[in-house]
Amino acid sequence: MISLARDPAGLDISAVPLPAVQGQVAERLPVMAKCAREAASNSRYLGQLHEAASRAPVNIGQTGRSDIHMEDDAIDIYCFEKAFAAFERKLETESGVPLVSFASHPVTEVQEGYKYDVHKRGRAALAIASWKPEAIGTGAIAGSVVEAIELPGNNLLVWDGRYGENGKAHSALRGAIGTGDELRNIEQLLFDLYRGARPACELFEEASQLLGRKYALLGYLFFLKDRSQYMPIAPKSFDTAFEVLGATLRTANRCCWENYTGFNALLSDIRDRLDERLEGEPSLLDAHSFAWMVARWLDPEDIKRATKSYRQSTSKHRFAIRRARNGQGLFRKRVVRYWKDCAVTGCPQKDLLTACHIKPWSECAPRECLDVWNGLLLTPNLHAALDAGYITFAEGGAIAVSPDLPPDAAATLGIDETLRLRRVTPKRMEYLAYHREHVFRDAQ
Repeated sequence: MISLARDPAGLDISAVPLPAVQGQVAERLPVMAKCAREAASNSRYLGQLHEAASRAPVNIGQTGRSDIHMEDDAIDIYCFEKAFAAFERKLETESGVPLVSFASHPVTEVQEGYKYDVHKRGRAALAIASWKPEAIGTGAIAGSVVEAIELPGNNLLVWDGRYGENGKAHSALRGAIGTGDELRNIEQLLFDLYRGARPACELFEEASQLLGRKYALLGYLFFLKDRSQYMPIAPKSFDTAFEVLGATLRTANRCCWENYTGFNALLSDIRDRLDERLEGEPSLLDAHSFAWMVARWLDPEDIKRATKSYRQSTSKHRFAIRRARNGQGLFRKRVVRYWKDCAVTGCPQKDLLTACHIKPWSECAPRECLDVWNGLLLTPNLHAALDAGYITFAEGGAIAVSPDLPPDAAATLGIDETLRLRRVTPKRMEYLAYHREHVFRDAQ
């Protein structure tokens, strides 16, 4: 353990006269105030992320200012569903293995699992526990950080000189080794980053000044600090992913703390959406991998074409479609108005009934998301069985039970072959034909 006396701004005051301490604190007050404002703003951002409905371009420049409040930005659920469906399809097509979790799938593990190893080896190379204050200015700390960057197989930033010495993300760090005051300042920053308690926003800004506004480098350094909060960044690729996923935040040429916070918050939003669909608990790094693969492994243009009409619709219409995803809003009103009671059992207790899509919401065109002919009002057990493909309905409305549903489970759920839809229409049959072909678990 290192025992240093520090003021609230993170300054070493153990051997500094009081007037000097006051002067240093005064110099940092503007930065501390900025950090406090950003912390409050980011707290609101995180708290309201899922509530965001409107969309407007975000222009966050190097000054850290934005043209709109960041809480207006979020991953769009409709765009996410389209991307996730394409992601699942390609994974299963290439491997024959359905996606259950990132860690268990052979494709995601091979393509993206290395990032966990890079983080582990990077932390080992840093050997932070061995750092001593007296090493600041000797080059030892900077040397260990260079070693943590120049790892075989580390492609999270460009360090290998493919674009020349100046093209290395950490050229300023390498160049400082062996110098005087510049090296001391950089190593004090690194010591504070990994062993101190200074505000992250202050450290990010100081790193930008000492090492240059090299987003990939700063993101990687913060990733090594704490992978539960901070992710590496490749601006162009993640900008492509965010565009596909309906978020308006852009990161290219916008290296600042506010922008980096927005980047990590969007990845957190993606993680939450993955958590709804996968077993286990996806990590922030899994969300990072998903976004990267959307941009670099899938065809982004295909997904944008699939969501074009949705993107071009009015904000009110997009909001209605997003609410319909959970059987809420206009879609539920239309389905309840049409069916009045359960479409199969006739149960009249509406607060126990759910409005479900016959053609899965993630595979719907925008108009299909709100189409009453694509809706059934069902009891929760029938809804779950329909979504999972354990039941469907034939042309005349008779129920069909999948061979994958054990008879005892079907009996427990009250599902038997005497059940049928109470109304049958040609338009609804079109959706049911899709369900029988693409969703129903037919062993034949």
